[in-house]
Amino acid sequence: PGLYDDIQEIYTSSRHLMRLINDILDMGKIDARQMQLFREKAHLPQVISDVTEMIRGAFEQKGIALNVELPPDLPPVFIDTTRIRQVLLNLLNNGLRFTDQGSVTLRVEKQEQHLLISVQDTGTGIAPEDLPKVFSEFRQVGDENWRRRAGSGLGLYISRQFIELHGGKMDVESVLGEGT
Repeated sequence: PGLYDDIQEIYTSSRHLMRLINDILDMGKIDARQMQLFREKAHLPQVISDVTEMIRGAFEQKGIALNVELPPDLPPVFIDTTRIRQVLLNLLNNGLRFTDQGSVTLRVEKQEQHLLISVQDTGTGIAPEDLPKVFSEFRQVGDENWRRRAGSGLGLYISRQFIELHGGKMDVESVLGEGT
């Protein structure tokens, strides 16, 4: 009976290690200005559907609602789907990691010449003095995060770089105790 639990722990740890190695490799390419995007015409609702299906089980297991709000007539976008999928997974995983009750909402809004994609959670929030630090590599903010909220501190750094390579901007807004 305990063997299955051990195998599951090995599997989970190996996946975490693989993500960390891939993040470090991506960070090296970004820092060396060698990261290339492979853009293609994509339908954002399908990319979002793929991402939410990958992570839905983790949300259900934790009892956190995952909401998606999309306008009905989104145009195709010219993106590196792998990198945008990675960004969305990073943001949704952060929302899940720092939310103990409530929900995480992924919202897409059409604006004049671009799309605004936001991920909003009802989690712990971030203190105002920590907001400028969230996009730094190998950095997690808050006092208890390293022990309780396992992560490498690379996800937001890499995500921001991917968004900027696409010509976009990534920012954060948060209220401590109310969410991000």
